Amino acid sequence: MIAPFSFWWFFLLGTVITALVVLRILLRKKSLDFRRRVITCIGIFGIAAFIAYRFGLWAYPSYDFVIWNELPLHLCNIAVFLLPIASAWNVRWLQSYCFLNCSIGAVAGLILATEEFCNIPLLSPLGIGYYGTHCLILFLCLSFVVFGIYVPRFRDLPISIGLLFASAGLIHCINLILRATVCPEANYFYTFGLPGNSIIEAVYNILPYDFFYEFLFLIPYIPIASLIILPFELRARKKNA
Repeated sequence: MIAPFSFWWFFLLGTVITALVVLRILLRKKSLDFRRRVITCIGIFGIAAFIAYRFGLWAYPSYDFVIWNELPLHLCNIAVFLLPIASAWNVRWLQSYCFLNCSIGAVAGLILATEEFCNIPLLSPLGIGYYGTHCLILFLCLSFVVFGIYVPRFRDLPISIGLLFASAGLIHCINLILRATVCPEANYFYTFGLPGNSIIEAVYNILPYDFFYEFLFLIPYIPIASLIILPFELRARKKNA
């Protein structure tokens, strides 16, 4: 059985770290173009895995599958499709978006799994699909930096924040349209809060307005992202001095 902070949860995270270290060693003498091609291929596999995961949910007897509520519109789902594009075309702002936003989103998804994804068999469609997909996204997001393809800088932070909230605003509009038409429970990016999740509920209680409450997450996000960027920024400045 798997749930946040269980043995298998830590095992999967350890697998991600091990895979990054091993591939870093294997690719250390390869060109950046070759490394990008490796990430692109893994990213294409991630898209196939995501589609297979959704089919698995559709066929899973105890899962309430509603197609309009399973669109690839959550932050982590979007990352699945952005990652191979960011790698194949070497688009820096997409790499920044994936590393600074989607990697944190993947970690949040692993930590804040909803009740239906807690204490479930690891090898079930729900278990391997949810946790496996998030771990794969985390691996790919981190690989941009681990393989030396993308070097985070402070100048990337405002762009990443702007793109993040532009995405959230667009998704909120989609939520409103879906709720008014085919799916009353549509809640991508959790712009309407997330009942049952103590952290999101606490933040929503501070600013009880749909979508706008998410701006409060900037309070922890900015220092966390800045601490992540800081060593790369210092190293780059030292190198250029």
